[in-house]
Amino acid sequence: MASITTSVGSLDVQSIVSQLMTIEQQPLQASQQRSTKYNTQLSSIGQISSALSALQSASSKMSTGAFLQQFKASSTDTSIANVTTTTGGVAGSYALNVTQLAKSRQLVFDQFAGSNVTDPKATLSGAPTSLTLTVAGKDTVINLTPSATDTVSLQSISDRINQSGAGVNASVVQNNGQYKLVLASAVSGSDNAFSIKAGGSDSGTTSGSTLAGLTQSATAASESTAAGDALLTVNGVSVSSGSNHLTNVISGVNVDITKLGQSTVTMTSDSSGIASSLQGFVDAYNQVKSAVDSARSGSLKANASILKN
Repeated sequence: MASITTSVGSLDVQSIVSQLMTIEQQPLQASQQRSTKYNTQLSSIGQISSALSALQSASSKMSTGAFLQQFKASSTDTSIANVTTTTGGVAGSYALNVTQLAKSRQLVFDQFAGSNVTDPKATLSGAPTSLTLTVAGKDTVINLTPSATDTVSLQSISDRINQSGAGVNASVVQNNGQYKLVLASAVSGSDNAFSIKAGGSDSGTTSGSTLAGLTQSATAASESTAAGDALLTVNGVSVSSGSNHLTNVISGVNVDITKLGQSTVTMTSDSSGIASSLQGFVDAYNQVKSAVDSARSGSLKANASILKN
């Protein structure tokens, strides 16, 4: 019913109901408007806070003047010494002469019972059920037959060693139908050389060792290598390292040596890095100003006390 007829005339019921609903909704609408306003103000304050935090960070980097002590490293022969700049460097020139690279110990076994191994999964009859490898004074006993049905083969020896976490990497390689077991220290340097303590014999050199019944031919011995440290001089001072990645030889520089020879590493002032630091401060300051100006002309216009000065 859109209207009601009374003695004084007709009443528009629909209009009355609509007006009453509008009146009832006014407090809710006002509350929603206040909520939107406050959320907008909070967002503006959050943007200012974030900008101030970035400015504080940029200021901290500049307050000590350390940003002026930025250097970049270069190498005259990157095929010998590749350099990466870190922190704490000083200007200077460093002559490197690399005479030996760090190496891992590697032993190659290619024969069993005096014959070549032509099937990596063939059972090695008479092989021991366990062996012990020693790395950096730590013995690791490796069970080659964890279950009664397991047999020992070239491939299973490789798998068991890799699963043991002994610090020795094992692999099976094939050449012209002949399979070889290759053992190599996981980390280079003389301190990380492995040795065979049980399940074979260790000659201590590149030839004459045995492992689980496997032996080395002359070819395998020639493919084996002894562990060794990197040897070099820096401005005439002798340096040795178990790794070819040198982190503490030159302040502020990591050096990776890759072959023998001479190279000069130079540390010079990094003007682009200094300029970048200065620009970072300027950008952070401008971001604060932009956030404050936007708030003053927008959501916080009526709250100027928040943005004094």
